[in-house]
Amino acid sequence: MLHDYNQWGLTSVIDRNCSASGQAQYERLLRDRRLTIRVRLSRGLGSSGDLQAISKRVAAIADDPLYTEPHPRLGIIGVKVFEDGGMLTGSAYFRQPWGVSRIYGISDPRYRGMQYINEKRLEDLVRACAKRGLAFTAHCQGDAAVEALVGVYETINKETPIRKTRSTITHSSFMSKSAIAAAAKLGVGVDLQPAWLYLDARTLVAQFGKRRLEFFIPLKSLFEAGVIAGGGSDHMQKIGSLRSVNPYNPFLGMWVAVTRSARWHDEPIHLEQALSREQMIRFYTINNAWLMRAEDQVGSLEIGKCADFIVIDRNLLTCPSEDIRSTRVLATWMDGKLVHGKTTLR
Repeated sequence: MLHDYNQWGLTSVIDRNCSASGQAQYERLLRDRRLTIRVRLSRGLGSSGDLQAISKRVAAIADDPLYTEPHPRLGIIGVKVFEDGGMLTGSAYFRQPWGVSRIYGISDPRYRGMQYINEKRLEDLVRACAKRGLAFTAHCQGDAAVEALVGVYETINKETPIRKTRSTITHSSFMSKSAIAAAAKLGVGVDLQPAWLYLDARTLVAQFGKRRLEFFIPLKSLFEAGVIAGGGSDHMQKIGSLRSVNPYNPFLGMWVAVTRSARWHDEPIHLEQALSREQMIRFYTINNAWLMRAEDQVGSLEIGKCADFIVIDRNLLTCPSEDIRSTRVLATWMDGKLVHGKTTLR
């Protein structure tokens, strides 16, 4: 899997919701010099049960050497929890009701989705992490889930500056103007998965109508507000950049970010939310490095940074927009060493 990541130009990833056994596997790969990707971990943190026991788990993560002294190839940045459900399961938590739906099997007109952590418990969790400098993030798909987390960040920020922790919102698929403005003010980052617009927008338009999708993966609004937004994949299963669940091909994501195109749909989804070519590249490079707490080491080609870079077969700034998605990586380098492709290129 890691070699396939390299084949598609990936040199760094964040593993959200990493388990103890998953961390141990990364450590074995690092010892065996087989870790061809820079990995930063958000350790999974159960949110239910005794708060004192949860606090002990948070303290153990903060005391882990991979957090206190991260290796250039492997380190811990914080923790992750789950604030709501998902879009395609009909369980994302929204401000407005989902609406009666045959698509999702919803019969209650008041149903707004599933909130798994109430604000009081969420506040306790964020506070425990912020005190130790851990980057907190939560799976938030619906706009109500996003606003709940942003509201908690605002509360904790009065005690501990959230900006310094590099805390984020994971997915943040549906947002609002107020949540975007608050995230910008607090210095909260957002990681989004553009491929979901491509895969799911047709179903979401049929369910909600076009107007309600105005702030669905609202990339332009985030960039204009000054929120640091990074492009992700939410890769969970299967190897293969397009056959995987979910697709981890970065050039598919870049194409979606620029064109707002969805499969089986005739027109772009709110084209006013599209990124420029320069923003598209930052979205997948230096912004993700910021999310990893590593923008001083990777994410751009500068003197003093690691020699992580790729060679591709076209100019992403000038090629036709439709050609972005079919970009091929000719070579991938990490620390000045070739990890994919050939050393001589024509």
